[in-house]
Amino acid sequence: MVIAGVSCTTALDVQTAAAPDGTLSGRQSFRLMPEAQLRGREPLQDYDPMLPNSVTNAAIREEIRRALEKRGYRYAPDAADMDVAYYATAAPRLELVNFDYGYSWVDLPPDGIGASQFDKGTVIIDVVSPATHRALWRGLYKGSVDPNPPDYVKEVRKAVNVIVGRFPAPSR
Repeated sequence: MVIAGVSCTTALDVQTAAAPDGTLSGRQSFRLMPEAQLRGREPLQDYDPMLPNSVTNAAIREEIRRALEKRGYRYAPDAADMDVAYYATAAPRLELVNFDYGYSWVDLPPDGIGASQFDKGTVIIDVVSPATHRALWRGLYKGSVDPNPPDYVKEVRKAVNVIVGRFPAPSR
């Protein structure tokens, strides 16, 4: 299991982890998983990134695609060798069990990056095997949530780029 934590001069915290048996070698293409099914009972704010029709949801999906393409991966919505899921929230707590993408992250470390509860302002990107439906890699960004939706969109875009910047480049 590879875990790396990096802190910058601001209140920024970025961590990544790869599942021990998951391989990213040879993977060249990705697709974004459909929006997660909401299982929680708490209503989401209008600009919450997990709300399918919110401006932040559109921004995070767009930024993930743009950042991975810039990194050298090919977007292939019909047949990809990596699925990509994300989590972020404007709510006080981000509880991953409230959002069902239909895959398991049990191979990630159970504490820290593999936990199921995170503070407000956390953005998570998971890379998942389409064949096994298990997480291969997770990137986690701990930031803040600006109460102004356009500023929060900027923060979410920044978080995506920092996380994807830590994702391994495709091997040829």
